[in-house]
Amino acid sequence: MSSHCRILAALLVSLTLSACATHRAGKKGEQSGVEATDAQKATAVKVRPVGTISMVNGDLGFVLIDSPEGLVPGTALKAHAPEDQRETATLSVSPEQARPFFIAEITSGAPRPGDWVAKP
Repeated sequence: MSSHCRILAALLVSLTLSACATHRAGKKGEQSGVEATDAQKATAVKVRPVGTISMVNGDLGFVLIDSPEGLVPGTALKAHAPEDQRETATLSVSPEQARPFFIAEITSGAPRPGDWVAKP
């Protein structure tokens, strides 16, 4: 057998073995089936973000929201942490706005800059 044939044969064998290993790993993941618990399903965020908190003034109780969408004054919003999507605050959009920025009053919670906001 020539050296080219040996190299080609070795390459085919290694590709076949790696494909089999990948296929088996996928099967194991399918069989174990990571299922969300009822508590996780209940707390899963199923909303579309409408903006991001740019600034928080806790002393005066408001946040500055950067949003490409128009937000109507009085609209209730929920702030969510970007790393784990947990709810961090409830907000209410105020009439003061200079697009794309909107001011919202902090109704409850402790929002942080970088939290994303969504309509409940």
